[in-house]
Amino acid sequence: MDIYSLGYLNGVVLSLKRTPAFLLNTFFNQVVLAEQDTVYFDVETDGTKRRLAPIVHPLVPGKLVESRGYETKSIKPAYVKDLRVHDATRPFKRTIGEQIGTGGTLTNAQRAELAIRADLRDQTDMLTRRMEVWASQILRTGSLSMNMLMPDGAEKAITLNFGRHADLTIALGSGTYWGESGVDPLVDLEEWALDVLQKSGSVVRNIVMDPAAWGVFRASSLLEKKLDLRRVKAGEIDLGTIPDHIQYKGNDGTFDYWVYADWYLADGASTETAMMPRGTVLGVGDIMGVRHFGAIKDEAAGFQAREYFSKSWVVEDPSARMLLLQSAPVLAPYRPNAGFAATVLPPA
Repeated sequence: MDIYSLGYLNGVVLSLKRTPAFLLNTFFNQVVLAEQDTVYFDVETDGTKRRLAPIVHPLVPGKLVESRGYETKSIKPAYVKDLRVHDATRPFKRTIGEQIGTGGTLTNAQRAELAIRADLRDQTDMLTRRMEVWASQILRTGSLSMNMLMPDGAEKAITLNFGRHADLTIALGSGTYWGESGVDPLVDLEEWALDVLQKSGSVVRNIVMDPAAWGVFRASSLLEKKLDLRRVKAGEIDLGTIPDHIQYKGNDGTFDYWVYADWYLADGASTETAMMPRGTVLGVGDIMGVRHFGAIKDEAAGFQAREYFSKSWVVEDPSARMLLLQSAPVLAPYRPNAGFAATVLPPA
């Protein structure tokens, strides 16, 4: 068995348990593969206009009514290239959990295979975490920003604006922050959800908060006394399958409440950043979130669209094995007005 063959590598990637990603898997769960360099999708421009049928006398000709219009939007996938080096000394190094000292339990070949598996897992974890960060950014801001490394070594800033209505990105101020006198968070949520319904026609079902926002919400509202876990008891939500970074708090008959806490290490940073900044509240309806994957720009992949593609090759002198994972991902909310984001607490 060749542990470096394309079939083996991609087989291992498919069998690896992926990093849990609540926002990505819940709100961007549709996967679309497209070999074109640019992805196009149509959005109704007047789909939320609630028009009435014309009333005329039976002997009068029918009144001309324009059909609904649409706008074609386009996005280009990003490109991910994660390269790892396995030098000739790696199979001789003790693996995690292996006996220390002489008499190790693994052969050099077995250590080499475990190292490949560990790097493949780390590569797919990092790809998933990158998309989870994107999902958080899109849900919070209605746009997606990234820095792309260019051939000349410079970084190019790219921003994709999905056109969410400005009213659906809310920043409270002094006198309206949650926890201040006279402020009822539940009233805010209901008003913001109503705004989403008017602008998109979608009903907000899920409220996602960071721990700080939830702490104030819980303390300042009588809602917690009304929350129940009937959906858990009915088997609709299996608490055993929920990732560690998310907690289900219950349902009040209108919203499902979730508390989200996760972190990531941004490019070039030395300290971790919260996926959801302090005081963040998301209200999410049917945003029609899609994960697009473009073609892998590699002959070994057949220039086909895949979620990811792994390959390996040898550098002869000094001897080293290269392991490369490639992907061309981008996320898009086809219905960007089907959710709101609010910052409900003052800066720490």
